[in-house]
Amino acid sequence: MKRLLQLIVAIIFISCGSKSHVAQDIDEKYPINGRVSSIKIISYDAVSRFGEAHKADEDDYEGYILINLDKDGYLDSFYSYWYSSYDRCDMLSSYGKYQYSDGRITSMTIYDSSGEEDGEVVWSYLNDKLSRIDTFDADGELKSYQQFEYLDDGVIISSSLDSTGALLGRSINTLSEAAYRKALTSFTADNDDITSVSLSNGSQLLAVSDGKVERRAFYNANGDVERCEGFRLSPDGSSFLHSDIATFYLYTYQYDSKKNWVKRVCYEGAAKQPIEITERFIEYDD
Repeated sequence: MKRLLQLIVAIIFISCGSKSHVAQDIDEKYPINGRVSSIKIISYDAVSRFGEAHKADEDDYEGYILINLDKDGYLDSFYSYWYSSYDRCDMLSSYGKYQYSDGRITSMTIYDSSGEEDGEVVWSYLNDKLSRIDTFDADGELKSYQQFEYLDDGVIISSSLDSTGALLGRSINTLSEAAYRKALTSFTADNDDITSVSLSNGSQLLAVSDGKVERRAFYNANGDVERCEGFRLSPDGSSFLHSDIATFYLYTYQYDSKKNWVKRVCYEGAAKQPIEITERFIEYDD
């Protein structure tokens, strides 16, 4: 259920990869066009047939997410389902309900398939800025949390920690590559994980923790990720050079009349081998 879990995490932290820019954790609105009531997201393994991408098996997928939005475009709730290949049916895995105060998200309660409370995510603010996100288990015990630090030049550093306060990883959000390079010099811990850096030139910079390999995601005119390329630090350490050995991904889309994608195909490598097809079934209010 790897893909399904990734979708749940994306919803919990309000980021879906497309039309997302700096500090998506602070923006409660789901990044989509038009008045939308619900979105069903389902992914399939893909294969190449006669030079085109096809679903490996129409009746074989790990599960799907159903997202519900309110009339103003804010997240209201979500249902996650897993697919039972034995019974050939979708089965409810969990349900999440969001709460707001003064137009800002404050918490999300998670329920299991039987309707019992299974955990909670709580958003905290300081001086009108998101300061912390706490994740609790069914017994109300803290599992993990994120802290947000706001630096000069619009830099936001997010630190992920476990229940004891041990650092799990950090990420940088900024619109300036120069500010990113400057902030990067302060990252010294072995488990620092720089995973989300948005740049003003329309690309998103993604760097691994050793600081020697970077991945860049480039966006199309609709604001969706079009390709990801890898770059490796030059021998003299002065610049990043395109790396043929780094993983390369290419994405193609089909859009509806609202310019929301309804089908996305992910290709891997220079040979453009299709590996995943994702469909979105969007219900509009208008």
